[in-house]
Amino acid sequence: MRTQITEVLNMDLIRQQADNDAVDIQGLASYIINTMGKLCAPVRDEEIEKLRESPDNIVALFKGIFRVLDLMKADVVNITIDNLRPVLQRQGVEYERAKFQSILDKTPSALNHTTSWIKSTFEEMSTSITKGPTDGQGKGQRLMPGPYQVLNVAFLRILTWDYDKSPLPETWMTDEMRLRQIQWQLQQVQAVNEVLLIIYSTVGGPIQGLPSLSDRLKRMISVLLDGMHSPDFNLEEALESASAHICCEVSKSLTERGYPALSPALQATLTGQIRSITQEDNPIRTLVEDRVRQLFMALICDDEPQVKLEQVPAGLTAIKPELASVGAKFISLVNYNRSVYGPFYADIIKKLMFRSGAPAANPPQDPTRDSVPSN
Repeated sequence: MRTQITEVLNMDLIRQQADNDAVDIQGLASYIINTMGKLCAPVRDEEIEKLRESPDNIVALFKGIFRVLDLMKADVVNITIDNLRPVLQRQGVEYERAKFQSILDKTPSALNHTTSWIKSTFEEMSTSITKGPTDGQGKGQRLMPGPYQVLNVAFLRILTWDYDKSPLPETWMTDEMRLRQIQWQLQQVQAVNEVLLIIYSTVGGPIQGLPSLSDRLKRMISVLLDGMHSPDFNLEEALESASAHICCEVSKSLTERGYPALSPALQATLTGQIRSITQEDNPIRTLVEDRVRQLFMALICDDEPQVKLEQVPAGLTAIKPELASVGAKFISLVNYNRSVYGPFYADIIKKLMFRSGAPAANPPQDPTRDSVPSN
């Protein structure tokens, strides 16, 4: 094909034809488009078809050809990157692991915070596991969690890490900013979901089954709570403002469909319940946070987290797209972290288990994964 293209698009020949006003522009354009159709990715078939359907304006046609050629170049680059990604990731894992090992060799205390993180998880899980079957003398055996289970729960704790109470484990230092951004995004979508649940549980049937209203409320709340992670952000004031806008929007929707607007008493109740989500023991907040943790725990444990992202627990449907986005980012970080630092985690957990001396509650599992996850 290269030889054929070189022969047809012979620049010397085309230049001679141009000097003699004998260039077959339509023929060249048709050949170029047909060749592009043979070489392009299937996703560009529609673009190629559009070029075939508009051959009259030569200038516009060649502009379109060059535009699609640029897209095809980008496709080639993306395919090359996709093909190289596993190799680059594998090399990145090996490089980061070797680099961290060299730091650990020089500074043995470089895993202190990581050890504390895993140890506290291990101890907390050990105390919560019920005693196993009795032995021959009627004494119960104290069970302990398996290594893979410990590491998964430890990863889940990273999702809600309190940086003011404890320093981040050393193995997560390079990802601190990305972790914080994930936390901020998750906190905001949780708050949005909590407000939506309160609205629908308070107002009830008259606003059920109205996707357009739900979308408007969701967008409104998201805008008003944007930046809630900022130190100078006043969440109570933002929720107060959101409540006023919500009452107006809901009342408008009700009156448009022949229902009475929200009464002052109901508005006050709705506002009070929305403002109460700032309290850590708020039942709606607790419910949402628990179900989000269940979802992320399932993502961490599952070998195919993409499937779990499509199966959000009840009560989280309104923020399903946002949870999918945040979940994908978090799982990507977790899987890469597991690949890089898995051997270090395995050593820490092994020491904790041997020191404990109790049998594992589940069969021993390797807390590391050999494969490098795709991002």
